[in-house]
Amino acid sequence: MTPDTEVLGLLNLINGAVWEADPSTGRVTFISERVEFLLGYTSTAWLAAPAFWESKLHPDDREQALADSERLAQAGQPFELEYRMHAANGRVVWIRDSITPVIERGALVRVAGIMVDVTAQKHKEAVLLASEGWFRSLVQQSTDIVIVVNRGGYVTYASPSLLPILGRIPEAFKGTDVLLATHPDEHAEIRQTFAVALWGGNGAASTSTNRFQNADGTYRWLDWVATNRLDDPHVRGIVLNARDVTERRAADLALDQSRQTFQVFFDHSPDGILLVGLDGEMPILACNEVAARMHGYTVEELAGQSTYLLMPGGEALRGQPGVNETFLAQIRDEGRVRMEIMHRRKDGIEFPVEIHLAFVWIQGQEMLMSLERDITERAVATEALRASQSRLLASEKLASLGRLTAGLAHEINTPLAATMNALHEAQRLAQEYHDSVGTPGVTEDDHREIATELRATLMEGVNSTGRIGEFIRTMRIHTRDTVSGVGTFNAVTLATDTLIMIAHQARNANVALLFEQSQDQVLLHGEPGRFTQVLTNLVVNAIHACEPSAGHGKPSVSVRFTQHRDYHVMEVEDTGTGIAPEVLPRIFDPMFTTKDVGKGTGLGLSILHDIVTGHFQGEIEVSTTLGKGTTFAVHFLPRP
Repeated sequence: MTPDTEVLGLLNLINGAVWEADPSTGRVTFISERVEFLLGYTSTAWLAAPAFWESKLHPDDREQALADSERLAQAGQPFELEYRMHAANGRVVWIRDSITPVIERGALVRVAGIMVDVTAQKHKEAVLLASEGWFRSLVQQSTDIVIVVNRGGYVTYASPSLLPILGRIPEAFKGTDVLLATHPDEHAEIRQTFAVALWGGNGAASTSTNRFQNADGTYRWLDWVATNRLDDPHVRGIVLNARDVTERRAADLALDQSRQTFQVFFDHSPDGILLVGLDGEMPILACNEVAARMHGYTVEELAGQSTYLLMPGGEALRGQPGVNETFLAQIRDEGRVRMEIMHRRKDGIEFPVEIHLAFVWIQGQEMLMSLERDITERAVATEALRASQSRLLASEKLASLGRLTAGLAHEINTPLAATMNALHEAQRLAQEYHDSVGTPGVTEDDHREIATELRATLMEGVNSTGRIGEFIRTMRIHTRDTVSGVGTFNAVTLATDTLIMIAHQARNANVALLFEQSQDQVLLHGEPGRFTQVLTNLVVNAIHACEPSAGHGKPSVSVRFTQHRDYHVMEVEDTGTGIAPEVLPRIFDPMFTTKDVGKGTGLGLSILHDIVTGHFQGEIEVSTTLGKGTTFAVHFLPRP
């Protein structure tokens, strides 16, 4: 609601700016023309911008002023706020705002107020605070150093913070020339800064950053301000306010060195480096010689081009809406991204590159840094190695499967024989029941006894058959192809099944096979078949190491799961012969074995090591003592 002309005239006579605002939007709906005299902004400019008042608040007061105005307005009672604003000429003006909320039907419908300039009053309050009582009360608690010197530069007061910062006792510092505590090379600069404040008159100030000497002879960097308070009867000196910025100076120096290091790295890196802008077609802002040469361009040709130029099908990709935003959001979520993709040279030939992407800030601008390496030769070598490893893995998988199935007939024949015996007994009981029907002297109790025995015999046969089915189910796990089926699995369950499969080897070797089963699940991510291959190799090797002469009593092999930091650990411990010190460093070497010819290829532990470190991203530790035994500890990363 806009007041009429007469009311506006009266409002403009008030020594303050009268205003009204909509609390639901925060927008000022009216402000008197007196605001131009107060702050230099016209009422038209004030009303045109939705958040004009907030934008002119002093940064140090903005958050508090906004929070207080919203909170107190909701209470529905008149209140006052004091805050600083930036006037049109850059001057900081203290405002006292007397605000009245308007409540209708229990709801806040508008707020109105009068803004008055209280800058002069604030200055007077500041002068009062400079009185000796206030001065000493504030200074004594300050973490900054406060020193008062006379016209000649001699110290008349030093605050307690002088001791923790410069190691000097304040009382002992009084009466000394302040220059004696500064670096000799900077005396001329310090005198000039001091003179500006001295001859500038009351309130004149001058700033500088210099080295001040610690009591132990070292120097610390201090930002300091010299303010002329010679006319103040409570001070009568030049006040030096100093703040320790040694760490900041060190950080600035480190930043400069980091920039220089980055430039050297950028220019001389063996990898290609692109700095890419985040807007438009993601232009290449800069690149090093390696990146340009890798793509068949000069640095000058590549600079300014879109990164899509280097991608096969880049033209079509560039035309897809939102593709940049989606890609950049992925990098922000992950922090840094590594990928292997195809790039296109200037001549059109495509080649594989490995790329590492991360956001960086350079000279105040955020950009994307791409470290790129031509991996053509590596890709060819990797493919050849992958083919070779597949053949080795298949060979060792068959060997592992052979070890598992060596006692298959024995494991199946035992419960099968029990089943056959149960069936023969059941047949005999059924015939006995049949022959007894109608026979004089055979009672119903006799029939019930025969039926009970028959039922028990059939149940025994069912249980024996079930053991055969369980064993065959376990076998299926070990006959799966190890190059498929990546997922999350419970290693405890899988270990239980695996140990059932190879238990006969322990029995045949008169070795106790123990599983300290964990009560908790041990969830791993990978191919279950490869896990069983690792466990089988370790357990079979441990059984082979348990010769009768290795120790007193029956030797044993123990399997357990533990936790170490972020890793799940599977331990396979034997009480066997141990590993000789000269052999231990070579146990994971391909083709190395201590077994007789025909008993081992030397591939088992080597491939096991590759599976653990490559497939499961883990590691293997070995501890051994000759004559006492060996423990293999396999560290698996938990499920991601």
